[in-house]
Amino acid sequence: MAKRTALNLFCAAAFLIVVAACGEGGANDASVSVDTGSVDSAALQPAEDVRSNVATAESQPMGSSIDINDYRAIVESPAVDSDEESPFLSVTVRIDNPSDEAIQFANIGLRCHDANEDGGPLSVPAELSPLDSTAGIPPSSFDEGLVYLLLPGEGRYDDTIPPDCKTPAFVVMDIVGPTGFSEENVGLWAIPDELVADLNAANI
Repeated sequence: MAKRTALNLFCAAAFLIVVAACGEGGANDASVSVDTGSVDSAALQPAEDVRSNVATAESQPMGSSIDINDYRAIVESPAVDSDEESPFLSVTVRIDNPSDEAIQFANIGLRCHDANEDGGPLSVPAELSPLDSTAGIPPSSFDEGLVYLLLPGEGRYDDTIPPDCKTPAFVVMDIVGPTGFSEENVGLWAIPDELVADLNAANI
């Protein structure tokens, strides 16, 4: 009987020690904090501002020739245009393919500050826009023509008016060759602020 009592006391003491240890660990876990070092949160910038600053630094003026991967592109003559549905930005685009492999297609869009997506090209009859960016460009050739770019958020599926385009704004292009493409290799052409203002004024 004495041995059983001693054993019970030992087990009870061990149980209390384990509970105390677990409780201490739980308290420590609850008080864990992340050391941010010397980071000054007030000095951080909004992500959209940083992205626009980077794009501005990497962009070129309208009419500039930009090398994209193994290809070369020019975007020029921007103008505000519209149809019965909405306004859009028209630009003249030339894409040179000096390589010995075909370009699959080119992605061309209108990028506005703080927009979640780029505005895509408007589909129009071939006689109005000789450049079909989805048709591909054979080796050792070029293609050129007008491209009409809608505002971001303009889907033409309902009567929703897309938000105004905030500056800085750009025409952005990436060219997809036979091996795919990288988001790091894009062309950016800066759209003049006054032209963006005209585009917004027509967005009613």
